Amino acid sequence: MSQSTGAKASPVPASSSTGSGLALEASVRQLIANGKSRTALENAKQFHKAQPTPASEFLLLDAYTARIQSLIDHDLRVEAKALLDLVRERFPAARERFEGLAAAASARGGEVGGLLQPLNDPQLSADHRAVIEQIVQTQVLDLAAIADCATLPAEHSLRQAARALAAAFNLVTSGAVTDEQIALPEVSHRSPLASWKALVRAIACLYRGDGKSCQDYLAAIKPERHLVQVSGEVLRADLVPATDNAALQERERGFDGVGRDASTVFVSSIFFGPVIHGFMLVLAHGSL
Repeated sequence: MSQSTGAKASPVPASSSTGSGLALEASVRQLIANGKSRTALENAKQFHKAQPTPASEFLLLDAYTARIQSLIDHDLRVEAKALLDLVRERFPAARERFEGLAAAASARGGEVGGLLQPLNDPQLSADHRAVIEQIVQTQVLDLAAIADCATLPAEHSLRQAARALAAAFNLVTSGAVTDEQIALPEVSHRSPLASWKALVRAIACLYRGDGKSCQDYLAAIKPERHLVQVSGEVLRADLVPATDNAALQERERGFDGVGRDASTVFVSSIFFGPVIHGFMLVLAHGSL
């Protein structure tokens, strides 16, 4: 399942009063829950086209949210950003609810300046900080992007942690290291980068031939290890009659060609990508 990236929720409108409408809404939400966001989006578009109501629009926006998150999760950042732009232009009143997804798409591509800049504010709310840290934890793949982030002072704890982790990561992937070399006191257990610390130690154990400790450290890495069903298609051209703008409709048709082979894949971590994936494959085949 996709990780939440801070998309803002809106009050849920009353559902359609018709039995068929309620059934279709339930079906779309079940598709979203099952990770079939492409089909969910298609069905939500058709529903809103046939029965345009505040409830059907809310359902459609939920389906767009799931579709965009799925694109982000599968590293289709360009497509995710393009769809985000299209949805925010088509539904301007809903722009705020997509702010978290926009930040996640940028972070996945290493653009973290705008995301991290609010951390300079001593009055930053706990909720806002939690959203930023969740995106860092689940979406940022490039430690150097944080270490070199110009919108935070060099002495900021997050930059210091990222620098220390990047150095330790380079060290541990070059050969055997001592525990002292990878102690990483700069990275607290509450840091959004704490799972990188566990990864560094797992790699060290792998080099030492200590499979049990390697497994233990990998198990300590927070969520993002699960089976996901990858759909062979992403979007269709069936459009919602929310605008007469032909340019918007043409842009949405452009998503028809984006796809992946339909298969069940093991996604071990959306923020460590192929590195953790490789380790989990090794562990799954009993090579440690």
